[in-house]
Amino acid sequence: MSRLGGEVRILQGAGRARELHEYALEQGVATLMVGRTRPSGWRFWRRPLAERVLHHGGAYDLVVVAEARPRPRFRHAHHLRRWQPLGWREAWVVAGCFLVAVTMAWALEFWLELANLSLIFLAAVLASAALAGTRAAMISAVLGFLAFNFLFTRPRFSLAMVEREQLLTVIFFLLVAVVVGQLAGSARQRLMALRSSREQTHRLLTFSRALSVATDREQVRDAGVTTLERWLGVPVAFLDEDEAGTGLSLRCALPANVRLSPAEEAAAAWSWQHRKPSGTGTATQSGLRWRFIPLVEQERVLGVLGLELAVRDRPLGPDQETMIVTLTRQLGMALERTRLVAELGTSRLSEENERLRSALLSSVSHDLRTPLASIIGSASSLRELEPQLSRADRHELLDGILAESERLNRYIQNLLDMTRLGHGGLKLERDWVSLDDLITAALKRLGASLEGVRVEREGRLGCRCSTYTRR
Repeated sequence: MSRLGGEVRILQGAGRARELHEYALEQGVATLMVGRTRPSGWRFWRRPLAERVLHHGGAYDLVVVAEARPRPRFRHAHHLRRWQPLGWREAWVVAGCFLVAVTMAWALEFWLELANLSLIFLAAVLASAALAGTRAAMISAVLGFLAFNFLFTRPRFSLAMVEREQLLTVIFFLLVAVVVGQLAGSARQRLMALRSSREQTHRLLTFSRALSVATDREQVRDAGVTTLERWLGVPVAFLDEDEAGTGLSLRCALPANVRLSPAEEAAAAWSWQHRKPSGTGTATQSGLRWRFIPLVEQERVLGVLGLELAVRDRPLGPDQETMIVTLTRQLGMALERTRLVAELGTSRLSEENERLRSALLSSVSHDLRTPLASIIGSASSLRELEPQLSRADRHELLDGILAESERLNRYIQNLLDMTRLGHGGLKLERDWVSLDDLITAALKRLGASLEGVRVEREGRLGCRCSTYTRR
């Protein structure tokens, strides 16, 4: 369904038809499609799901999807799974509750009536249902029925009963025990499902917090790999495009000694190219030990996540499959977020560089115009007013042209040095420079302009300045 753009939703409630009807109304569904219900077997009174949904009368079209061939009447696989041998915990719970109930009933037989003794066995059924589930409760109900009939009804140590009151008591005990055991077992299943849902919600919240504090791609990748390895208990690998852009390379893995075979690397490359999962549990190369899941966001593949699911003793359940899908989606969105943040930072840096370049050009144009104006003015004066100028005036104008030309040369040299500094062509060297040297250099630069001006210097201070040297 996800390949066709659908979304999986699990509805929980007392009745499937009512929950489906209410969800369709809530989402504004125009057409509701349901599958043809499998025959219920001995539960002949149960109506098909389509009829029960139609009974609610929703404002939508109801379409029943038929099958090409009829399905078997009973679910054989489910039937076999239900009656598989008891686990050691269920066996201990059933045996313990049964023995405690028999002991208590035997001790209180002379103080309680027969009907009250049945409540002790009923309590054992409730305890079995609460501790081990519905199947343990049904076994406790059958064992309690046999023990109650064999040990406490007349004739003793026989399953035969001659008194009508005792027969009714035993039969009603069995009926009540079966119903109570079913209800208690269902309540336990719902409680376990609620705990599992709460645990999954806590895990997702923890994972979201870990991703939210990750600032770059590497941190997001490490958080995702660590979380999946800890919760699933399987080796996890993250593959991304190599530096040359010609293939995939293993970027991160837990444990660190994880290595992929050529067939597994080919499956990961196939998932990258086709944007579909491959490996175990999928329709492509299901014989591999790994499952590769591409992380796709905004029509862009951000990486391939590998899970070695073959090391698990049991296959993944529906809740774990849903957890993997949710975690991979969050990981993909976090990787996309870091990519967008990096692109935004690059764009801002480019804009700042452009702004600084514009400001530099504006400043340079102003600084270059001043010496150029002096050179042009002095040169034009020499050409047009040469007969009227004295020898001293001509020398002064030539000195001005030479000084402004040297000044212009220094500006251009500084611009070249700044360009080389930005590209790594220069290195920065720091050294102590005396303040007297700086003042002397400034006075020498302004020597012609300070003729007839008295300059006084006081004190001897040092300052730390930066100078640029060529490589």
